[in-house]
Formats: sequence, structure tokens, C-alpha cells
Amino acid sequence: MNKNLNRLPEEYCDLCFSSSIMNWDEAIPLGNGLSGCLIWGDGSPLRFSLDRGDLWDNRPAPETLSGDFNYKKLIEFVKNKDEKAIKEKFEDSWERATPTKIPAGKIEIDYGKNMGNINSCLHLYNGVAEISIDDGTNKSSIKTFLHATNGIGYIHIRGLESIKGIRLKVPEFGTLSEAVDEKNELDGHISKGSLNKLKYPPTEYIENDDITYFIQKTVDDLEYGIFMVQKKVGDNIDIVYYIAANIDGENWIEDAENRILSMLKMGFDKALMEHEEWWKSFWYKSSIDLPNIEYEKMWYLNNYLFGSCSRKNAPPMPLQGVWTADDGQLPPWKGDYHHDLNTQMSYWHYLKANHIEEGESFIDYLWDLVPEARQFAKDFFDAPGLCLPSTTTLDGTPIGGWAMYSYNFTNQIWLCQAFDRHWEYTGDIDFLEKKAYPYLKDTAFCIMQWLVPDSKGKLLLPLSSSPEIHDNNYEAWLTPNSNYDLELLIYLFKTLYKMADILNYEEKDKWEEKLNSLPELAINDNNVLMLSPDESLNESHRHHAHAMAIYPLDLLNYHSGGRDKQIIDETINN
Repeated sequence: MNKNLNRLPEEYCDLCFSSSIMNWDEAIPLGNGLSGCLIWGDGSPLRFSLDRGDLWDNRPAPETLSGDFNYKKLIEFVKNKDEKAIKEKFEDSWERATPTKIPAGKIEIDYGKNMGNINSCLHLYNGVAEISIDDGTNKSSIKTFLHATNGIGYIHIRGLESIKGIRLKVPEFGTLSEAVDEKNELDGHISKGSLNKLKYPPTEYIENDDITYFIQKTVDDLEYGIFMVQKKVGDNIDIVYYIAANIDGENWIEDAENRILSMLKMGFDKALMEHEEWWKSFWYKSSIDLPNIEYEKMWYLNNYLFGSCSRKNAPPMPLQGVWTADDGQLPPWKGDYHHDLNTQMSYWHYLKANHIEEGESFIDYLWDLVPEARQFAKDFFDAPGLCLPSTTTLDGTPIGGWAMYSYNFTNQIWLCQAFDRHWEYTGDIDFLEKKAYPYLKDTAFCIMQWLVPDSKGKLLLPLSSSPEIHDNNYEAWLTPNSNYDLELLIYLFKTLYKMADILNYEEKDKWEEKLNSLPELAINDNNVLMLSPDESLNESHRHHAHAMAIYPLDLLNYHSGGRDKQIIDETINN
């Protein structure tokens, strides 16, 4: 195709729809790393569903605070095949409303009726959405973006006479009152996953001159609001909005008001120029030229999504990025940080795509949570070193879930690979010495506490699993060591040896000793990587866990032309 490299995504990469979007998870996505917006609806109303990455209800589930919420107790329950006890002690938090990510609210533009097929298009090259509305009688058009650097949202509307109302709307969290029985979370009238279960204080709506906003307090320390200002010029209107919270500073309300007023004064066109300049710089850092245009479009779309929901000095993306569900329910899986596949895969590509700063959001996050990871290693695993729960909140608190995956400490090793890959790609020896090697070393200290030699002297874990084979059934507890766990253990000690050798540390011999004490990978008679020493994969599965020795851990060398190549070929064929 011989297209120029370092180019903006072309028009065929845009995300366009010729009919109204009726579900939040099919909406037009805008984002600037901290805030997100989903545009959807049929005009009655047209919704701008808003989110901010650090809006979390961090109230812990009570069982996570009890004295016997620990790995030793989990081992006991598994050995006794006490599935009921496992669920009550380690998974009840999954059934509770908190902790959870929460949506911010929305701006609704109400045309008073279904406006027929609403045409919408997201231009990837500049992160701007354009919406065309025409029901045969009324015409209206909208141009909107979330500013790439100043955090402000902009909406420019032409054809104001067809609009019946523009309003802010808070999610239906439920309200606290003396009449509410705090012990009875389910009142029989709300679904199990309803936001109503959160029961926050009543929302305070304020109209101050041209500014409209609401303040939503939670029953935690968090307070936040959406601030909106409008400016009419003839039959057009400019709307500027911002999601603010008390974590922004003591005078957060006044600062938010001043911020949107000054941005309104700057004007839509000037703000758009600044916004487009950021996206231009983003796209010029990498590009791709593929003979299959659909693959090429997917590459550009996914890089757009990455640039929209991961930025330096902002929270990294959890399960739904900066686009928390807007359906009246708690977000899917509570919008958590899922460390047995999701966070790792979301950040695999940033180095090769040359989006270093955006990718560092995840590295910074993991490093900042080292104190919490040390505490969890001590409290849950009774071990030195560090380990994060595999399903966590923004602040590293365990969020619950299926115990065999949520509390499997080899997932922590996969997080370690983020540090290893970053060091190898950047060649930053200071990063290796001060962050990457210490992070892997402390992870190893936690895991070594529980590695026990078998009769042949090979190190085994007390519990083993493979995400997310057999889902939440007792069969998910695989015979140690599962290939998933073993592959990660091999990778950990192999990488520590390599790092220690580069840094000229004598303790490299200790890592080599541990590496040599691990059993070999489980491979069946057909030369296929197995799930565990006594079980092969006999069904298609969404997770490649058993085959991570192939990728991303690179423990097998395809180009050797020997047994490794045969194992890789047969595993993929299988």
C-alpha cells in the first residue's frame, strides 16, 4: 500500500454509525486519561454518560477485615473440600455492593421524542465526535470532544430550537435516611447489582448564575460533582463541563467553577486547536501499514482507546477504562483491576507503539502501591516481600471474586513482567536497579515462603489454578503446579538471575538454585502443553494461561528447530 508512516489515521478508520446507539457499551467513546464520555441515545434523550477514573467507593467487605481472612485458612478449606466455607469467607465480598467503581453521572440533551436514526461519527485522528440529527422536521448537529490535556469537556450544538431541555443527572445511587435499615441491603425492590444498594446522601443541585452543577457525597470520604456552563449565540450553544472531586483540593468547588468559566471564555475553536495538537503528536509516535484494512483499522481504534483512557499522572485503566457502565447497575465485575489477564494485556503494546508515557501510568500505579502490596503479603500470605490481590480497587484493596484466581500470588509475577519489559525496551539501567529488580525480588520473597519441596526435591505450591479454567467449581483447584503457575515461577527466577547478572549481584546464584529446583512443564504424549501434571485442555478456552511459556514469557525457543518448536506447533494445533 506504500502509505506514509508517521501519519494520522485516515477517514476509513473512523467509528461511524447510521442509526441511533441504544446501549452504553456500544456508545461513541471520548476520553482524556482521567475522564471519559459515552455518547448514545435516540434523542429522548441523547446521553453524554460521564466517568472519572478515581471515583471509587472503597468501603471494604467485612470478611476481608476478619482475622482468618488469609492464605492458610484458604488452604485448609480447599484441602477439606469445603466449598461453602470458601465462598463465605473469600467470595462473599463479590456479592456485596462495595468496594466498587462508580459512574459520575450524565448530561442529557432532550429533543422531547425519538429523533429517528441519529448519525454519529468518531474521528480517530483528533478525538472529536460529530452527531447529526434530522427527523424530517427538525435538524440539529453536535460537535464534541474531551480536551486531551485540560480535562474539560466541550459540546457545540447547532439547531437549538429543536431541543426541549439540557440537564445534569446523577446516577440513581439510592439515599440514606433514618428509615433505611442498614442491615437489610436488599429491600426486595432493587436488583442484586443495582447502584441503589450504595445508599448515598441526597444529591445537592446548584444553579449559580450561568453555572449548573451537583454535589454528590458518598458514605466514604469522597465527594464529587459535574459542573456545566452554557453560552447561547443565536440558534447555537456551547456547553463546557468538568468532573471535579474533593480529592482535587480544599477549594475544589470554587476551582471547578473558575475553571469552566475560563475555558468557556477561551472559546470552542481555540480549545479544539489545542486538543487536536495533542492527538496529532500522539499519532506521529507510531503508525502501521497492513494489507488487511480491517486489521489496520482495529490497530488504530485500539490505540485511540489506549490514548483516551491511559495517561501519565492519571489512574491506569481498570476493566471498563474511563467508561463505567451507565445502566443503573454496578459496573461489570465492579469495574475492578483484574490482574490475571486484563491489566497485563491492556498494557502489552505501549512500548512497541511508542506510547511510553501513557504506558507508564500502569508502572507508576504498581510502584505507588508497593506499601499496600507489602501489607497484603504480610496480612494474607504471612510472608515478607510484596503481593497485590488479583482483583483490586484503585487503592489496592481486595475486591473479592473467585478465590482460586483473586488470591493466586503467581498473578503478581505477571505484573512483574511490566517492569521487566519496560527495562528491556528502554535500556534504563537506573530503572532496572531501583525499581524493576527490587519489585521482582520482593515478589519472589513472598512466593518462596510457600514453595515446598516434594519427595524428589522439586518445589511445589500448596494451591494451584489456571485462569479461569473450570470457572468457580472445585475442579478449578488443579494439581500443583499448574503450567500457568509453573511458567510464571520459571520466568521469575530466570529473570531475577538475568537481572542480578547484569547488575553484578552475587545473589544471582540463589535465583539459579531456585530455578533448577522447579519441576519441568507438563507436556502430554501429543507434545501439547497441559493445564497441570494430570490434566490437558480438552475444550476451547478464553485464556491462554497454560501456554504462556510460548508467549508472553518466551520460555520456549521456536527457532531452535528442536523439541521447543514441536511443543509450540502441537500446542497451537491443539
